[in-house]
Amino acid sequence: MEPNLKKRFWKDVDVLEGDQMRLPVDSVITTVFESITQSGRLQDAPSVTFAGINRYLRDHLGYRDRDLLVWDDLWFWGFITQRTADGRRTHEWNEAKYWAVPHALKDGVSRA
Repeated sequence: MEPNLKKRFWKDVDVLEGDQMRLPVDSVITTVFESITQSGRLQDAPSVTFAGINRYLRDHLGYRDRDLLVWDDLWFWGFITQRTADGRRTHEWNEAKYWAVPHALKDGVSRA
């Protein structure tokens, strides 16, 4: 784990040398990966499991600890949202959430 990220954990928690951050995989994330995999947009698509998704992000896409935290934050804070209609989930960028953040960069960005 990156040294500067180790500081973000509780003081009494040890991070073992060589430990790697992993993306928490829940039903929303597996649904996203299933959708992308079925569309054929991923080369060497991963198995849609905790291990498979994390291995794909790390080995195929080169994601490291900080990259995974960004994706986790996007889900957690609601920038990526989902809608369910007729039993089907769709995933969308929550533009209103972005515009509501006071310090989000808005120069050169237009609301189309």
